[in-house]
Amino acid sequence: MKERDGDPLEEILDHVAKDHIDLIAMATHGCTGLTRLVMGSVAKYALRRTAGPMLLRAALPEEA
Repeated sequence: MKERDGDPLEEILDHVAKDHIDLIAMATHGCTGLTRLVMGSVAKYALRRTAGPMLLRAALPEEA
C-alpha cells in the first residue's frame, strides 16, 4: 500500500473512494464531555462524512 501524507480524514476517505473499500473499521479513545467537544476525533468525522458502513470500537475509560 502507498504511504500517505496529509490530513488523516481526507486520506482515509480518499483511499476508501479510490479502492472501493466496503467497510471502515476504526477505534476511538472513548473520550467524553469537554475533551470530546474540544478535541473531536477522526473516527467521528469519518462517520459523518462516509456513506458506507463503519465499525467503531470505543476504548473503555480504564483502557484509555
